[in-house]
Amino acid sequence: MKKKLLYITREFNPTKKDGLSIRFSNTLDALTKEYEVHLLYIGNKENEYIMKESFDIKKISVFNLKKQKKIFSFLKTLTFGANYYKNLYGGKFNDYVINYILENDIDIVYVNYFYLTSFFTDKRLIHIKKIVDLIDAISLHMKEAKDVSFFRKLFYKLQRDSVLKSELEAVKISDLAFITTETEKKYLLEKNNNIKSGKIKILWNGVDKEIFDIGEAKIKNIKTKENHYKKKIAFLGSMDYYPNQIAVRRLIKNIFPKITDKIKNIELIILGKNPPQDIINMCKENHNISLLGYVEDLSEVLLNIDVLILPMTIASGIQNKFLTGLASATPTIITKRALFTNKLKPKIHVITAESDEDYIEEILNIYINKQNIKNISLNAYTFAKEYLDWNSVKKRFIQQINEVSEG
Repeated sequence: MKKKLLYITREFNPTKKDGLSIRFSNTLDALTKEYEVHLLYIGNKENEYIMKESFDIKKISVFNLKKQKKIFSFLKTLTFGANYYKNLYGGKFNDYVINYILENDIDIVYVNYFYLTSFFTDKRLIHIKKIVDLIDAISLHMKEAKDVSFFRKLFYKLQRDSVLKSELEAVKISDLAFITTETEKKYLLEKNNNIKSGKIKILWNGVDKEIFDIGEAKIKNIKTKENHYKKKIAFLGSMDYYPNQIAVRRLIKNIFPKITDKIKNIELIILGKNPPQDIINMCKENHNISLLGYVEDLSEVLLNIDVLILPMTIASGIQNKFLTGLASATPTIITKRALFTNKLKPKIHVITAESDEDYIEEILNIYINKQNIKNISLNAYTFAKEYLDWNSVKKRFIQQINEVSEG
């Protein structure tokens, strides 16, 4: 008889291809193969149908968080400096979850996000195995955020220390915690020497087969010497995610103009859903920039560009666009802080840059040192194939879950 596992998360759409939706869809799917899974998600009941159709779930429960509650929590944070997440997800939510666990004889609780774990300390749940996917260290994200709006900067300043404390507490009260990168794991361990390293496991996002198919096609072109330069570079990332907006503005304003001075007729392609109006306007002003928005079939673009340029200043978390670059055998230039494991080596699997001048220099080098770039493409694809295939990622993930559930 399978153990009962309650999977708790904020609402996500399993049909979407953003990093979080991909991560949650795959972890949930993997768990349904091993456990009798109950799903409790925070969101709208209207989306319950798509969750039922997408996953083999025993039972779905929806907790509706009203918009007024979010506004009240935000205002309370700005006024009194109170912990936004505790205000938002304490009280009624905790009672709802605890009652569900007890009424349904749940054996294991798996939670996405640190701020949904405060009910872990309830004494009635002492026999329950508790697992949290932190995803990323939000306090580190807040620390990295520089070129942000006044209100976001104020909010981060008020919340960063409190969020870090809550993240460390979430690890402490859990039997197992996942996080995306070794950098973020190290960051949390340095903030609390009492946390055992083995309690935090690294959970990378995987990459879907269609991206590997692009990589295979690129590798074939390289080996048959058909990989000619197209004089096209690209940025890939959802434009409704503000770190991507910051990176694109930096690329358009500070980096690309210096490239066009050196390489005539080079084209910058920007891919990503929901670009803000200022980025739309900036792209219209430069005939060498193509803003494609959301593209269903990435192969049309990735097979016809020379390099991905990802000048991220906020580089914590999943960075799905970077994984796409690796698996598609597309040379990628990104900050060293985005290297999510020490197995990834600069100049072997990826090209790293920090300043605007670094990015400019490395882009120009792409068009000079052709053999080196081919080697990076081959090495990137080999790394991705070994470590980032979703089947391999899910196998490691389930092994780690089982060790805790059986312990």
